[in-house]
Amino acid sequence: MPRTDLNAVAADARGTWAVGTVDGKGIALRLSGGRWSSTRIAGVRELTGVARGTNEIWAVGNRFSGEYSARGIIARQTGDGWRLLALHPAPLTTRGFVLSAVAVRDGDVWIVGSYDNTQGNNGPDDDGWLVARRHASRWQTWRGGFSDSLAAVSVVASDNVWAVGRTGVNIASEDEVAVHWDGSRWSYAMRSRAQDVRALNDVLALSRDDVWAVGEPRTEDVPSPAPVVEHWDGRRWTRVALAASLWPAIPRLTALAAFRRDDVWAGGDVNGRPALLHWNGSAWLRATPPPIAAPLADLAAARDGTLWAVGPGFVAHSACRTT
Repeated sequence: MPRTDLNAVAADARGTWAVGTVDGKGIALRLSGGRWSSTRIAGVRELTGVARGTNEIWAVGNRFSGEYSARGIIARQTGDGWRLLALHPAPLTTRGFVLSAVAVRDGDVWIVGSYDNTQGNNGPDDDGWLVARRHASRWQTWRGGFSDSLAAVSVVASDNVWAVGRTGVNIASEDEVAVHWDGSRWSYAMRSRAQDVRALNDVLALSRDDVWAVGEPRTEDVPSPAPVVEHWDGRRWTRVALAASLWPAIPRLTALAAFRRDDVWAGGDVNGRPALLHWNGSAWLRATPPPIAAPLADLAAARDGTLWAVGPGFVAHSACRTT
């Protein structure tokens, strides 16, 4: 039986959803009433993000027409099965675009990824980050940056949206990037700021003055690499100091979830095993991860106090403090 590798999870009082890939096809899992069900999405190679709206589930993913050429897809589930939607206007690209994450807030759907205009071996042409918003049943798209790609998006309000990712034409030049929507335009809030950060992988906006981001450090030529946790206080981004000695190696953080402002969780991997951190309102502490030998790809905090985690070949959950 092929292994189901899961990339993203969403949970609320109505159920838990997880998406990923199995046997080269996109798959969506649902837990409802204590039972799991699964659906393979035709024509999709992988699903990378999932979010719940008022009466529907949204997912994004990708299909590939060649080794490099890709086409991002959007899937919507309203109770009568999954349907693929077209992103229109779609970005005009040479080699396609990929979609990484989706968020839903106040009826709007926000999607992030990147587009590729690379001309074969001739180098980059006009590739960069991509954002799409579905408002009043119509899509708007924005694109920008040079060799920038976005991995995650989080929404405070219609005039306050954060997206994070990476910038750089190769591994040696990769760095963190964050962009912000103020209701009228996107602007860079962080780009090539920290020489010891390779990328930001997730962002969680709890309010206008309380935003968390996590990522992965650069370890080459860095004297004292440390886990990447950053915080926005409404005025500026600051790096949170964490003791690297807590882990056998520096963890790569990929996921964030929160029950409250003083109950935030971050997950990822360290040497191929799960890493988990907890913010208690005053400090980030190392927490006990699921007893598995695989990285954490994503986290979700359900209102009943359950913390969900997914990754390569697993779904895990634990009852966590919420009072």
